[in-house]
Amino acid sequence: MGWLFNFLGCATASGVFPIALAFTWKDLNQAGAVGGSVGGMVLAFIVWLITCKTYTGSITVDNLSNQWVSFAGNVTALVMGGVISIVLSLIWPANFDFDNTRNKTSLAEQNTELIKQESSGTTKLDETKDQNVEIETEIANSDLDMDLNAEIDHKHLDQQFKKYTILVIVLAIIFVFIIPVPLGEISIKSSSATTMTSETVIAPSLSTAQNDGTFTYDKVKSTAKERKHLNLKNPSDANEIKSKIWNYYSLSELIQYLGQKENDDFKYKRITLQFPDNLICDSATIVHELQRELNIVPQANQDTGESNTAQRVWILADTSYSACCVDEVAAEHVRSDLVVHFGDACLNEIDKLQAVFVLGKPTLDVDAIVKQIKTAYSTEQKVVLMSDAPHTYLLPEIAKQLPDYDILIADLPKTSRAKIIGYTPPPTGHKKFNRVFNTDTVEFGEYELFHITSPESPRLLQLTTNFASVTTYDPISGTVSTGPFPNLMRRYKYVHQARMAGTVGILVNTLSLANTKVLLNTIKEEIKEAGKKHYIFVVGKPNVAKLANFESVDIWCILGCDHQGIIIDQINEYYKPIVTPYELLLGLSDELSWTGKWVVDTKNEDPDTDEDLPPVFDPVTGRYVSTSKPLRQINHLMVTSSEQGGVDDHDNQLVKRFSNAVAIKGTVSTSAIHLQNRHWTGLGSDYTEDENATGALVEDGRKGIARGYDI
Repeated sequence: MGWLFNFLGCATASGVFPIALAFTWKDLNQAGAVGGSVGGMVLAFIVWLITCKTYTGSITVDNLSNQWVSFAGNVTALVMGGVISIVLSLIWPANFDFDNTRNKTSLAEQNTELIKQESSGTTKLDETKDQNVEIETEIANSDLDMDLNAEIDHKHLDQQFKKYTILVIVLAIIFVFIIPVPLGEISIKSSSATTMTSETVIAPSLSTAQNDGTFTYDKVKSTAKERKHLNLKNPSDANEIKSKIWNYYSLSELIQYLGQKENDDFKYKRITLQFPDNLICDSATIVHELQRELNIVPQANQDTGESNTAQRVWILADTSYSACCVDEVAAEHVRSDLVVHFGDACLNEIDKLQAVFVLGKPTLDVDAIVKQIKTAYSTEQKVVLMSDAPHTYLLPEIAKQLPDYDILIADLPKTSRAKIIGYTPPPTGHKKFNRVFNTDTVEFGEYELFHITSPESPRLLQLTTNFASVTTYDPISGTVSTGPFPNLMRRYKYVHQARMAGTVGILVNTLSLANTKVLLNTIKEEIKEAGKKHYIFVVGKPNVAKLANFESVDIWCILGCDHQGIIIDQINEYYKPIVTPYELLLGLSDELSWTGKWVVDTKNEDPDTDEDLPPVFDPVTGRYVSTSKPLRQINHLMVTSSEQGGVDDHDNQLVKRFSNAVAIKGTVSTSAIHLQNRHWTGLGSDYTEDENATGALVEDGRKGIARGYDI
């Protein structure tokens, strides 16, 4: 029915203008009226079919019902019908006299009068007959070609009625079934992978016309996965994609590692795969290849226990923290034995699980990079070559083409609980910035840094404050950048705000790093020693809305990965400042002294550690003590009650007295104090009223259920 709806639009729209001109324009001739209707219909069908083939690629019932395809046919029929009629009528104008139509109208009146006169037997019969003959002659020559004196043959009318009824039924069957069904069969056959017979074709239901534009709001646009990291020549070739994936991820070495056995049993039975967003498109192929090579039978995730002795593989969902870190929390949901981390990684020491890093083997235009280095630096300058983890394996090849330069390569570090597939880290070297340098000591302030790929803001700020200059290279566009980079002066401002803050929110942005608990305890002790209040938050991926819920927090201290787990707010998006543990401890120290280097290494955050202070001689004991930092007693805020007294009612203090609500187990709650000092403290707040020592009487309240309480 939808196809018939669009078909009738193309078939009948061409007669709109010819019919209208027949009643309004005297120059319209017969050729224009007929030619416009028929010619417009033919052109409409041609445009309808051509547009369907061009716009959709094939001519089917569904495609012919497309909004824009049917629109093209209908507009062609409507416009071309009028154009053809007007052009033909201008060439051969008819100059029709509309008075003839008025004469035909008077015919009925004159015939009526004639009948009356005949019945009354008037004497003007001959005159009327002559006039009647003249009128009949005029009618015979008219377009209607009607004979009013002919007798009505009812049998002939019945035959004509039956004939046209049969014709209408035949045309309806042709338009509704005979023409659409073959087109629908072709559409189904072309969209199916197997050959289907005409017996499986179902005719379209007779309902309201619906096309692709009817429910566009329900559709989701699919995005093509280009897989730029694989450098595919033919993205649609499945064999090429599989071959590239095997080479890019070193699947042969990974499968050999996963197939290790101990005591005739698999060493790793419950394997979880962690993918970043840009590599998730390869996850299905990798899982299929692992299952095929390791003889893993796919099965539903119904039992996460340890009773099954066969190997199983899971794909982890989007991580709640930094993508470069191993997501131990998600892996523990299935009691994973091993986490296979794909893509760029920070390579920090993890806490519990065993991990495997599959960095990948991206390609680079080495000649273009060498040319950029020669353009940016002279042979007298010292240059450090650094990149993200996947591109590190190409750095030695780049250094070989620069024999005249003093090049220092930043290799990947060796981790104790993880293995890197396709890469062998150096056994020894100077470790800094979570990289290993083939030298004993390095003064990085004398070196220029050339970094392949642009690191995240925390990593970039750390590098810009430790090297003489930083140049980043984008391997996709082939361009270099020397700034602007994150501003260090803003960080210095946050250090002073940390010194003045009364409540510190410790935001834990990772649970996988090995030293997270140690660092958390260190920060808690330093905050307590400074006489400040702290709260610990774990909110998953932090954002502005989540942190804005905690209004009583004056400043946030984030514990996260130094690559991507630290928030650098460059546009003042967050309501409260966010600092690193190093910046917080620097602000809490007695003397604020900063070297200008931004530190994000979580292994040594305290700028005033005991190891850096020389021992001091104690004249009382006659011995050297390991630290010269004096012991400071933590003075807690005293919570006074009405019985203790000692509070002057005339003192101009912000909060003259505390209620019992601000102290929890002897510890002052700064959040409760903040709530009391607000202009609106909520309904039923009685913090400013004297407490009733006797308390309130216990009374019976309402009883019953929600539909009816017993008062």
